Amino acid sequence: GEAGFGKTSLTLEFARRAQQQQRELLVAIGSCDAQTGISDPYLPFRELLGMLTGEVDERVANGLTTEENAQRLRDFLRVSRQVIAEIAPDLVDLLIPGAGLVTKAGAMVAAGHGAFRRRPGSSSLRAADPAAATASPMAEQGRIFEQVTSALLEMARKRPLVLILDDVHWIDESSASLLFHLARRVEKSHILVICTYRSEELAYARNESRHPLPKIVSEIKRQYGDVSVALDDEMPSDTRLFVDALVDSEPNRLDAEFRHQLHDRTRGHPLFTTELL
Repeated sequence: GEAGFGKTSLTLEFARRAQQQQRELLVAIGSCDAQTGISDPYLPFRELLGMLTGEVDERVANGLTTEENAQRLRDFLRVSRQVIAEIAPDLVDLLIPGAGLVTKAGAMVAAGHGAFRRRPGSSSLRAADPAAATASPMAEQGRIFEQVTSALLEMARKRPLVLILDDVHWIDESSASLLFHLARRVEKSHILVICTYRSEELAYARNESRHPLPKIVSEIKRQYGDVSVALDDEMPSDTRLFVDALVDSEPNRLDAEFRHQLHDRTRGHPLFTTELL
């Protein structure tokens, strides 16, 4: 849907209701950025993994998640820390803030349990290892993709996950490729991936190349069927229902003529309607 059609609001409300029904469910959110996102590799996945490893206070303060979800994520930290240590150690400092993770993991790490020791045969992307240093960019990217995906799949074996990637029309190339890799692997897992984007933004070229998202959306639909929801496809009767529901969300004495005028002026556009009301 286009800007102001309630993509983020709808997604967050869905996540809130889902958590009411499923006490084990965890929600993690990553957002793409209009200013830096295209040139900031893995930005939405860094934010998403940050939440899963304890970086939640700022998200609560900004209204991007509930305190209930934040507490669930804090309780999950012991598990997520161990998963990262065993399956995805290369992601620490690269995609996950290592200092913050160690601090929040607390006494277990400080007591020398070796949470971040690499497994035998595992080569850190930051290690002074000649083989790692000469690895091709494609090989390094493949290792990142595999570790992120494996870590998320393992976490989902412990607790079901909803992963929200917001504003992916601004997604960077690395994150787009990682999203495609992840999408091919989650089919039999307890992971639901939700992406929001403005379809009109996908028509614009990037550095003389096509936007990466249309091909990914096409491949996801080929694998999973028609999994898209277009918020700007509503008929006038639907948008009038939205206006009535919004007006009636609080006690009022606003009559049918007021509702008609409100709908006539806003055409039921969610942002315009909410702000004008």
